[in-house]
Amino acid sequence: MLGLDPKVAVHHLAIKLRYRPIKQVQLRFQPELIPQIEVEVIKLIEVGFIGDVKYPTWIENIVPFGYNQIQMVLSNEEMTAFRTPTGIYCYKVMPFGLKNASATYQRAMHKVFDDMLHKYVECYVDDLVLRTNPLKCAFGVTSGKFLGFIVRHRGIKIDDSKIDTIQKMPRPKSLHNLRSLQGQLTYIRRFISNLAGRCQPFQKLMRKGENFVWDAACQNAFDSIKKYLLNPLVLGALVPGKPLILYIAAYERSVDALLAQEEDKEK
Repeated sequence: MLGLDPKVAVHHLAIKLRYRPIKQVQLRFQPELIPQIEVEVIKLIEVGFIGDVKYPTWIENIVPFGYNQIQMVLSNEEMTAFRTPTGIYCYKVMPFGLKNASATYQRAMHKVFDDMLHKYVECYVDDLVLRTNPLKCAFGVTSGKFLGFIVRHRGIKIDDSKIDTIQKMPRPKSLHNLRSLQGQLTYIRRFISNLAGRCQPFQKLMRKGENFVWDAACQNAFDSIKKYLLNPLVLGALVPGKPLILYIAAYERSVDALLAQEEDKEK
């Protein structure tokens, strides 16, 4: 199996001994998806990314894709077991979805690039920026996409595609839908003033055992967030020598703060 040398990095699951293993109940797959799953499983077996497991202690239903270059610690492989229509398999390489997978990948990249970091390459998990031959570079561009954001001379703004995704979202009809919405908002939280306060009506629906009832307060909050994102903030770099202004707002259930500088009578 190709990939990074285990001397560079392997992935270890930090599971506390007192935790009880979880075996998810097998879900039914749509008939039309079963052939596709079987083909994908065969591919992963052939390249050595997954293997059979006979007596797993942990089993999940999802079939995640993997980073595929970093091996799992042998003793942890069976803890990544998942169900398919053809049987139960486990990952031999680190898959997406593991809580500390990004940290392992980051450490691996630091070892791989070592003394090249901050000189010829910048690395953030699986995003790389190379300082390459000027003849191969593009000059005069007004903006560029990096880590899901748009970097311009004025500062950093949200990628329009992320805003468009939220704008086209229908109102959440289940807790799963609501968590998906909050995940999208959390990613761009730095660009939304008082996000905690704006999402306050959603909190009651997140309580354990609470019936999911989308009321007028939730709809108003949802509409307000969409309206706010029509003209989102642009984060600018600090200008040395200019005074800083600290804004603090205290609400009934949240506190918000903003550190800003004046620029041409605009903040």
